[in-house]
Amino acid sequence: MQTTLTIHVHAPARQARYRWLDTSTLKMDVCAPREKGKANEQLIADLASHLHLNKQDIQMVSGHTSTLKRVILPLSLEEIHQRMP
Repeated sequence: MQTTLTIHVHAPARQARYRWLDTSTLKMDVCAPREKGKANEQLIADLASHLHLNKQDIQMVSGHTSTLKRVILPLSLEEIHQRMP
């Protein structure tokens, strides 16, 4: 099972955190700057940490240079919500 999430990213932020905007949309604050892909790398690392996944399991399919990103995760939406309440 795979799930596509939409993520609104705020970078750089003072503190890394997340909150759900609706059932399939997250807002994530990352501390890394928006240069040379550092914020994207931090976003994937934070997601992997929260979801107990390897970074290689997370695929960013759009929004590489935008604040609005779409990622594919190898979990059901229910599993994602259990791991990231």
